Amino acid sequence: MRDGPKLLSMHLGMTGACLQGQEEAVRVLTEMVRGIQLYQKSKYNPERSPRDLIWQEGESRLYRIRGPEGTDAEENPVCVLIPSLINGSSILDLCAERSLASWLSEQGLNVYLFDWGDLMKEANDITIETLVCDRMVHAIKRLKSVSRLKNSTIHGLGYCMGGALSLGALSHEPDLFNSMTLLATPWDFYAGQKTLLHHVQFWAPSALSAIENKKYLSADQLQSLFAGVDPMLAQKKFSRFSKMDMDSESARIFVAVEDWINDGKDLPLNIAKECISDWFISNAPYAGKWFLKGKAVDPSTMNIPVHIVASPKDQLVEYDAALSIKEALPEADVTLPSCGHIGMIAGKDSIEQVWQPMAKWMKKHS
Repeated sequence: MRDGPKLLSMHLGMTGACLQGQEEAVRVLTEMVRGIQLYQKSKYNPERSPRDLIWQEGESRLYRIRGPEGTDAEENPVCVLIPSLINGSSILDLCAERSLASWLSEQGLNVYLFDWGDLMKEANDITIETLVCDRMVHAIKRLKSVSRLKNSTIHGLGYCMGGALSLGALSHEPDLFNSMTLLATPWDFYAGQKTLLHHVQFWAPSALSAIENKKYLSADQLQSLFAGVDPMLAQKKFSRFSKMDMDSESARIFVAVEDWINDGKDLPLNIAKECISDWFISNAPYAGKWFLKGKAVDPSTMNIPVHIVASPKDQLVEYDAALSIKEALPEADVTLPSCGHIGMIAGKDSIEQVWQPMAKWMKKHS
C-alpha cells in the first residue's frame, strides 16, 4: 500500500481552507479523500522500458533504451533525453501506457536516457557546474565515441530544468548536440505573470535558512512550494481520479505520475542555493550572469537548430518564461501545445500535440 501523497495533511488543510463556508465542501473533500485512498490501495506498478547502462560517473548514468526489434538500426538518429534535477528521470519513461522514451524509439530514433541519480549520495560540495560540464558533457562524449554512432545525428531533448542545463552544456561544448529541443524549459524567470516566482520570493528566506542548517533542500520543502501555486490542485486531481475506472489506461497513468511526484529528490546545499538564489531570485541565465567554468552561458552563440515547446497552460514554467529563449535564438522553431507542465509528458493530448511535433522536427533535422 502506498503512503503518498507526500504532505497529505497540508493538501487537506489547504483544500479545507479554500472550501471554508461553501455548501459543497463536505462532498468535495469526501471525493478527494476517496481518490487518495484509491491511489494508496492501487495494485498497479508502472513498468519501465528495458535498458542498458552505457556510462556512469558518480550517481549520474546514461542508459540506452531498447526499442522494439528492428527499430534501433545503426543509421537511425539518436535522441538523448535530459530530465530536471528536481524529480527523477522516470517521467520520461513513465509507464508502459505513456513512455516518451519508448514512443520515440518506435518512431525510428535510438533513444538514450540521462539520469542525474541521487545527488545526496554525491560529494557535499557538488555544484551545477560539475553536473553540466563534467557529468553531462562526459556522458554525451562517451555516447559519441561509440563506433556505431559516430556518423549519427545526436539530438538533445531537455525537459524543464533539463533544457536549461543542456543549454549550459552547449555553451561549454558547442558541438555536443546536433540539435536541441527545449520542452517546457524556463529561461527568463521574471517573464509572464510570475506566479511561481512570487511564491519562491516569499518562500526563499525561510527555505535558504533551513538549507544552510541542514545542508540540503528537502523534497518536502519543494513540494510545499509547488503546492502553493495551485492550492486546489490536489483536490481537483484526486477527485477526478475517484471517478475513473481503476483498470483504465487513464487511471494507470495517474498512478504512475503520482508515484513520480512522490519520489522527489532532495537537493544538496550548493545546487539548491544556485537554483533558488541565482536562477529564480537573480534571474542569472536570462541576465547573462550564469557562469560555467568562468564563461557566461550565452545561447545566442549556438549554431544548431533549436525547437522550443512552450504551453500557455503550463503553470510551473509559464509560456513567456519558456518562450523567452527565442530572444537569443530568433531562428528557433516553436510548438505551442495546449497541455500543462506534466501534461506535455503524460496528458491525453501529449502524443498528438507534443511528441509527434518533436519527433517530426528531429527527423527533419537528421
